[in-house]
Amino acid sequence: LHTYVPMSLDRLASLYIEQGRYAAAKPLYERSQAILEKSFGSEHPRVADSLNNLADLFKAQRQYAAAEPLLKRSLGIAEKVRGPDHPDVADSLNRLADLYSEQGQYAAAARFLTRSLTIREKAFGPRDLSVGTLLFKLASLNCKQGQFAAAEPLLKRYLAICEGRPFLAGAPLRNVAKVYAAQGRHAAAEPLVMQALAVEERTFGPDHPAVADSLNDLAALCMAQEKYAEAEPLLKRLLAIREKTLGPDHRSVADLLERLAGMCETQGRYADME
Repeated sequence: LHTYVPMSLDRLASLYIEQGRYAAAKPLYERSQAILEKSFGSEHPRVADSLNNLADLFKAQRQYAAAEPLLKRSLGIAEKVRGPDHPDVADSLNRLADLYSEQGQYAAAARFLTRSLTIREKAFGPRDLSVGTLLFKLASLNCKQGQFAAAEPLLKRYLAICEGRPFLAGAPLRNVAKVYAAQGRHAAAEPLVMQALAVEERTFGPDHPAVADSLNDLAALCMAQEKYAEAEPLLKRLLAIREKTLGPDHRSVADLLERLAGMCETQGRYADME
């Protein structure tokens, strides 16, 4: 009972969440938590996992005030049972950071992420991929607070960690490019996306969805700089990939046709809009 029933309740709750049936999921998670606490005690790691599940449910509904004490209690359990420098503690800190970030409390989120990063570096070394992920998240938080100088070395470390990992392809480059673009640094973002595009073409072939993503990002950067002559062939190539992979009647194909028409209109090329 103390093992299988909570697992079954959690799985059913997860199914309800996938269906958007949050009200149906809540009592299942609560019952699971009650069984685990009765079976193992209030400070068992299984109880912490149950608290996280319930917190995620509240977070999905933007009920942040309800999620926060659950995540803090889960963190307290991890610190007491595992010790303050255990990776489970880093995971709990990361969850709290995400909660605060979603509410726009970037300074608080950065504090939790910084501590999580320290634990991860100590546990797995400075070049672990999870360290890179935290560096990128921390840099993004710095940018949201206008702390661009503090973000720059974190982004460079992130790219250095991701380099030489073929399975990541160009995604890290595009991630950093999006941070630069959000700052209005389109000229700095553009070569990163071009590099990502080259990597993805070499890795996956010319019609892969990752290639399409890079074409889309590169076209958006060109348009933001009013480099329409460069954006147009990128959008047309993207359109050809979308039509081939998704079909001519897909919504994304229609969206691209609208973007191309809008670009022609901006340039006064009304005949090309037809």
